[in-house]
Amino acid sequence: MLYEVTFQVGGEEHMDQVDAPDAAGAAAAVREQHGRTSEMFELILVHLVEGEAESASTATQGNHEVAADI
Repeated sequence: MLYEVTFQVGGEEHMDQVDAPDAAGAAAAVREQHGRTSEMFELILVHLVEGEAESASTATQGNHEVAADI
């Protein structure tokens, strides 16, 4: 699934797109890539861009429509 990860390094805000199995994996990948400097890494937001959740966001069960809230 594709995630947008917003973070700060050294007081500057950045955003990366990461393909990961879940939000925790996306956050870990970005921290691994950008958190190796002497400056402080701060995670701000992890947002699902596309993936299984989009195709399953609206499912039909019987006669009731169910919207998945992620």
